[in-house]
Amino acid sequence: MDVHPKKKIEIFVETPMVKTVLALIDESGATGATFLPVLGGHSAAGDWSDKDMGSAMDMQKIMVVTGPRRAAIIRDTVYEAVADYRAMILISDVEVIRNDHF
Repeated sequence: MDVHPKKKIEIFVETPMVKTVLALIDESGATGATFLPVLGGHSAAGDWSDKDMGSAMDMQKIMVVTGPRRAAIIRDTVYEAVADYRAMILISDVEVIRNDHF
């Protein structure tokens, strides 16, 4: 079975920024993204959960898998858009089986 190297981008961001981030991902030419709610977390500032916040402060995780050049574009444009929000961008190397989907 052939595998193909790609980049996985995981973006944790406040719910009001989801549409903006998805639009930037679309503009990059990526074939799609998945997002889901983040239920809680822990940081140097302490623990938090979705029960502690209002809907505007809820966090979402957006995932996209794409090639390295497009991943760099997404990283840079999303970073600019979310710089003033609670957000985190993670990029990792992954392998996919169906290259034509990414």
